[in-house]
Amino acid sequence: MIKCCTFLRINPQNYKKKFLKSKILKKNFFLFNHILMVLVFGFYVKFPKMVVFLIEINF
Repeated sequence: MIKCCTFLRINPQNYKKKFLKSKILKKNFFLFNHILMVLVFGFYVKFPKMVVFLIEINF
């Protein structure tokens, strides 16, 4: 019980920083995903077989 309380008392700042970092990462990830989708779509128009191959590698 005491360990748990001291842990919570020491770490709220760290937790906030981690939370903010993860928020920023999520935003960047969505942006990256969007760019990736546009690129993949462009590739799909030019080289359909290649894109299917790449998607199979990723999943």
